[in-house]
Amino acid sequence: MYEKASLARPFLYLLIEVCMEILEQMSPAQFLYRLFLCMLAAMVVVGITAEWIGEERKARWFKKRTRFSFFLRRGPLGEKFHFGYPRTLEGIGVFLAMCIVIGLASVFIFTTPLLN
Repeated sequence: MYEKASLARPFLYLLIEVCMEILEQMSPAQFLYRLFLCMLAAMVVVGITAEWIGEERKARWFKKRTRFSFFLRRGPLGEKFHFGYPRTLEGIGVFLAMCIVIGLASVFIFTTPLLN
């Protein structure tokens, strides 16, 4: 068990070092622009996923909060983007797929030279 953890540690250090080199070459304006693009990409992924699975499957696969207060109210867009927490295997799969797609999009946005 400890051997696997020790093998993963150099990979994580290398990944962090590469990320820091990329960030050091960016100006603060470029960083904020790419961060905004990552947030926009995440919203697009969540919106497309919500449309794709539909309200019926979203209600079966995810559980939303049942008690609401004034501070927890959402508008129509917030309700569309709100999934809740996964309660079935399909919900966990959708959640993991969204995380992977958002992560890959973020890596692409931060590492591509096309946005310079």
